[in-house]
Amino acid sequence: RFGRQWLRHPAAYAAMEEFLLSAFTALLCDQGADEQRFSDRGDERCLRRAKEYIRANVDRVPTLAEIANHACVSPRTLEAAFKRHAGLAPLAYARRCRLQAVHEVLRAAQHEGRSINVTDVALAYGFLHMGRFAAQYREQFGCSPSETVRPH
Repeated sequence: RFGRQWLRHPAAYAAMEEFLLSAFTALLCDQGADEQRFSDRGDERCLRRAKEYIRANVDRVPTLAEIANHACVSPRTLEAAFKRHAGLAPLAYARRCRLQAVHEVLRAAQHEGRSINVTDVALAYGFLHMGRFAAQYREQFGCSPSETVRPH
């Protein structure tokens, strides 16, 4: 119903494109290779590569396919390795890293006495929905983003 409007909006267009590409990639992955459990050493290697990629791209929202590609495994294998060793999904780990980066920027501004716009910082790290961002931030750090920058 709103297809034409969505296609004119760059973020919506990119999200739809990424969704379709991820779906096609998942359909084309070799399912047989995913059934084999990686050794701990294999898990460590793919987790190290994935975490390096996530930290190197902390200023944007990576896709599962991008992270898996960098880790040289399928998305399904990467998710299984993360859940076995980190207890969370790769995209949840990436979100935590992005939240940590935002937190560090806000804390630095607070310590330096600089005025900073929380929304601008959140957007710079790929958070588009401010309500969700604030809830996730509070869950991870126990306070709101605005409380972090408030002078003590």
